[in-house]
Amino acid sequence: MKKRTINITLPEDLVRRADEQAALEYMSRSEYIRSALINKLRIDEAAAAPDAEDIIRSHRRKAMRTYLKDAMEDPEFDPYE
Repeated sequence: MKKRTINITLPEDLVRRADEQAALEYMSRSEYIRSALINKLRIDEAAAAPDAEDIIRSHRRKAMRTYLKDAMEDPEFDPYE
């Protein structure tokens, strides 16, 4: 993966806390911040993804609409059967 260097400004306390945590996990500051950013993005993307049950309901509604449309076009269809 191609990497790019960026400059960011952070409060000193945040840098100190990140450095302490990175040391506990045997990581460099860059590795720790990169890992934190990746985890935050995963959480945000998962929260934005549609719920599995929403997808199932959507597919069921679509299937029902298709069934009803096909049934109504069938001259032998009797909704009272």
